[in-house]
Amino acid sequence: MPRRHGLTLAALSIRVLATAMGLLALSTSQAQDDEPETVDTIPVAPLDEEDAPHSSGTLRLEEVVVTATKREASVRDVPSSIDAMSGEDLIEAGATDLEQILAQSPGVTFGSTGGSEIRQQVVIRGVTASGTVGYGGTTTGYLFNDVSLVNPSVAGAIPGIDPFDLATVEVLKGPQGTLFGGAALAGAIRYVPNKPELIDTFGSLSLGLSEVADSEGLARHYTGFLNAPVGDTAAIRVVGTKRTDPGSIDDLTTGENDINSGGNTQARVIGLWKPTSRLSAEFMAYRFEARSDASGSTDNPNHRETESRRKETPGETWANLYRSEVEYEFDSFSVTGIGSFLEKDSESIFDLTAFWGVEDIEGTKVWQLFEGHTEQTTAELRLVSAEPSHVGFWPLDGWDYLVGLYWLEAEQVFDNTTSATLTAVLDPLTIEVLNIPSDLSADADETAVFFDLTRPLGNHFEINLGGRYFRQESIGYIETSDTPDGVTLEEGGFNPKAAVTWHAADHIRVIANYAKGFRFGGFNNNPLNDPDIEFTYFSDEIQNYELGARTDWFEGALRFDLTAFLIDWINPQIRQSSQTTSTSYINNAGGAQVKGVESALTTLLPWNFTLNLNGAYVDARLTETFDTSRGTAPEGSRLPATPHLTGSVNLMHDTFLGYWQLSSALSYSYQGESNNEIVNYEKLPAYGLLGASLSLTRLGLVTPNIRLSGTNLLNETVPVNILHGVAATNGDLNYGLLRPRTVTLSLGIEF
Repeated sequence: MPRRHGLTLAALSIRVLATAMGLLALSTSQAQDDEPETVDTIPVAPLDEEDAPHSSGTLRLEEVVVTATKREASVRDVPSSIDAMSGEDLIEAGATDLEQILAQSPGVTFGSTGGSEIRQQVVIRGVTASGTVGYGGTTTGYLFNDVSLVNPSVAGAIPGIDPFDLATVEVLKGPQGTLFGGAALAGAIRYVPNKPELIDTFGSLSLGLSEVADSEGLARHYTGFLNAPVGDTAAIRVVGTKRTDPGSIDDLTTGENDINSGGNTQARVIGLWKPTSRLSAEFMAYRFEARSDASGSTDNPNHRETESRRKETPGETWANLYRSEVEYEFDSFSVTGIGSFLEKDSESIFDLTAFWGVEDIEGTKVWQLFEGHTEQTTAELRLVSAEPSHVGFWPLDGWDYLVGLYWLEAEQVFDNTTSATLTAVLDPLTIEVLNIPSDLSADADETAVFFDLTRPLGNHFEINLGGRYFRQESIGYIETSDTPDGVTLEEGGFNPKAAVTWHAADHIRVIANYAKGFRFGGFNNNPLNDPDIEFTYFSDEIQNYELGARTDWFEGALRFDLTAFLIDWINPQIRQSSQTTSTSYINNAGGAQVKGVESALTTLLPWNFTLNLNGAYVDARLTETFDTSRGTAPEGSRLPATPHLTGSVNLMHDTFLGYWQLSSALSYSYQGESNNEIVNYEKLPAYGLLGASLSLTRLGLVTPNIRLSGTNLLNETVPVNILHGVAATNGDLNYGLLRPRTVTLSLGIEF
């Protein structure tokens, strides 16, 4: 069937925008002829000369407020590296999933086979020992507010949070174990939702259509939120999104097109009760559902097509998250109690026929069914100073402090069933050749005490100290094990961090930072009793050293930051794939070191333009020789999925034409070449992503808007992940490709 490659929707969108611009010009002309008193009926601040964006020569870049330290602070004041993006800016740019979000964060790479929330990988600063996307072993934490979405000791699905109506998406670079535990070895992706507001009722609705390159259908999205006060002391915020993907991969064997169609639905309700100025309570309920009709992987690195698929590979993921928080503010400190319950389920099928090299045997199908279930309960109690303390005793005086207790209990299940069938050619009879279930489960308990202290030293220095005392116990069970009572892993220790900030001048800060990161051990599934796969693997850790400068120039109109880092990775967990059964597993081996530098420049330009330039250089290599499932990796080998160079440039523009606001942006991100494995590797090619957006908004009490955005406009088709088949049978390579070009036209209204 012939494919449609044109930009029909894009062309239509441009015509719509052209018509809108004509109406804009007409309305602007009419506005100039209207009586002046009509202006008073619509509160449009940009029309005031002193408030207009172009009217002042002392414009400053906006401060981004983050809560990565479990208290609000400007991202400029946090003594660690953070890339923070608002949910509104991400939606404006058309970034609706993690791959598109992370394209703007240098030093961070993303890989996925598509089609399953469980099969994705984010690498921060090169800390990974496998470039293949598999189950478990993530070095990056995923946090919804302060709730970890990562299983503590076995593989599990990670919901892909929609950025709509999020306050920020924070990319925390470097270990985050002091405040967030063992789920964030090298850094974390943190999603922070907007909270309810007590003052007013407001909300938004939008719908959109997207044309996806190499697809015969259109993607659709529907989003909306409502913030409503309930009396004078309470408010509720309801958020909902639904996105569909038409798919873009063709099965050349069956003749089916767009086999990897899918979508997700998300809903969130947050309630706030604030009976007094000191007491507040918040409750959140969140629901996530995702499905995919196929895995999204191909056997062709250059085209979105496959001819070796023999088994349908659908996948489903759902999650429920409940979180409550109660806070009471005393004069000099506040006490906060937080409880959460996370429940996740996932089911996916992975076609092994080509992996095992038997796709040419007519009627043969080999596949694995993965089923996961997690129930995780957490509680946290913390004490936070309202301002630096004054107790009259010098060693304790002047500290800004946070002290907390943490508890986690998790029940995790990860089942794996390997099956094979043979269908006779003459007589359509299907024979079951293989059906081997392997049920893995683990119970985990963690307790911890943590603290974070900050204090000025004189007029020019500031010190930050933190630490986490922790203990975790995990008991793993596997159906084929000879130990029915399970195998116990017990780990504990102290996780420190320290930073010194030198205020060299009013606009220059120099920060030296040290942090230790750790990750708990866990358990492997082994459905085919592979003798090379051990049931347990153990914890690893990193020692992270940073030295950076943050500078502000021209009264805050330009910022330039530069950070150098050195990471020593001790006893790393290595995710591998068995070369006899293709089973993914983890073990510990060797050591590694990462060296790099990151830079960021943001500046206001004339005529209401803003420019962002970001770049990173990372060199990640083994420091010890070790044997992998694919051969011996010598000392000095590059770590996989880690380009030497990454970077991005963004040019944004805002202008006001009467009652209309016109916003536009142009972006380009680059990721250099890397390897998919440490040894006997395939190259992951370099690529660049071009994006653009244009939005038109009528300002007023009711605010309609129209937005046109495009991602991967050049339709780059390159693999971001490569899986190797079984070597003994010359199994095929499997590729996960970049998302195709997507052009979206959306209509919305804010009220």
